[in-house]
Amino acid sequence: MVSKAAKKNVSAHNFIIFSFTLVALVVIVIILFLLNVFNTSTAGDNTAQGAVNSRENFVADESNADEIAKQLEELGRDNLFYVSLNGVWTFADGETASHDAIMENASQNTQDMFVTIVLEGSEDILYKSDVISPGEALSNIKLLRDLEPGIYEALAVHHPLYPDGTVETQINMRLKLVVEK
Repeated sequence: MVSKAAKKNVSAHNFIIFSFTLVALVVIVIILFLLNVFNTSTAGDNTAQGAVNSRENFVADESNADEIAKQLEELGRDNLFYVSLNGVWTFADGETASHDAIMENASQNTQDMFVTIVLEGSEDILYKSDVISPGEALSNIKLLRDLEPGIYEALAVHHPLYPDGTVETQINMRLKLVVEK
């Protein structure tokens, strides 16, 4: 026969195993929940925080510029890179420089940068700047190839440079290219 003490030990042992299993299951469920939340909460998120969380790119344009600026400010100044350009560049024809295109590497920055201009949805580079130091601006910008008259949706892709010359991120801004003749 089994003594009362032995039954008590078996019951205590079973209780400990059950408790440990229950705690382990709860921890696994919490981990799975958190992983799912972080993986799905930023999918398709066109915000600065969403891009940081998902390590994906996003495009700033007139419709979300204020929201993105606010979110970036909340991320902290050490994470900011300031760029400036006007949103519409006008070309008298497809061969001459724009009379109103301006882009600047803001003086608040500590990194040089260069900029490429691509047609939206394409990897065809229409323009590539020289290195622009903080506080410098470029104007009188001429495209690398002629464009037919019309309005083109493009991206200005800013590439901040680390001191060793490497690029690890980019900042995309929408831009309209207007070719008049």
